[in-house]
Amino acid sequence: MEDEGKIVAVAIINQIQADEYKYATWKHSAKDNEIMVLHGLAVDPYQKSKGYGKAFVAFYENYAKRHNCIALRMDTNVRNAKTRNLYRKLGYEEIGVVKCVFNGIPDVQLVCLEKYLV
Repeated sequence: MEDEGKIVAVAIINQIQADEYKYATWKHSAKDNEIMVLHGLAVDPYQKSKGYGKAFVAFYENYAKRHNCIALRMDTNVRNAKTRNLYRKLGYEEIGVVKCVFNGIPDVQLVCLEKYLV
């Protein structure tokens, strides 16, 4: 995401679920081609509290709808209270915590979140 030519937020949006997601108890079932995943949303720390995170998630949701996806999934670290609060305000439900080694980092606790569009 850019604002006035500067990158203010980045993430990966695709239909590839992290391996750790197989340990989550998702509330909504969907076929793989009906699931869109947001990976690693990061907002420039000098641009925090300007609504870029919320705007990026709105873009993600619209992108998922255009691709006929009904289930949105993402994760964040259990210690990331500010991000967890944002996602809850945007209608995402925390469905559980998966303890794992994530990207080579031991003892990570991923909070798995989902939102169902139908």
